[in-house]
Amino acid sequence: MEHHELTFRVFVSSMFSDLKAERDVMQRDVFPCPSEYCQEHGARFQAIDLRWGVPEKGADGELANSWEYCRQWIDRVEPFFVCILGQRYGWVPEPHHFRDNADKQRQKHEPRSITDLEVRHAVLDQPQFVTES
Repeated sequence: MEHHELTFRVFVSSMFSDLKAERDVMQRDVFPCPSEYCQEHGARFQAIDLRWGVPEKGADGELANSWEYCRQWIDRVEPFFVCILGQRYGWVPEPHHFRDNADKQRQKHEPRSITDLEVRHAVLDQPQFVTES
């Protein structure tokens, strides 16, 4: 029987340049605790911090798309998402930076930063968090 180790992942979202110190504190002072706890209980803890880079090419060999890469990681870590917000809005990609036609159209009519997209995808667009009026 093959053993599959349980991994708990948390996605860290924030502006890279503005909140570097805050991200460093998370890595240095916050994440060691859940990492140690997971290890003691036979699991792993992994912080997904994309400031370490988005690959230039995807698994299919095509140019990587930063929003698609972020979205895939957010989906993999659900429900563990941490957002550190500051005063700046962040990079707002042009519609042609998106692969999905619905994403392109939304970005054309209602431009959003990558950080905004991450928060909306991780929290606001999830059915378990949306309430009907």
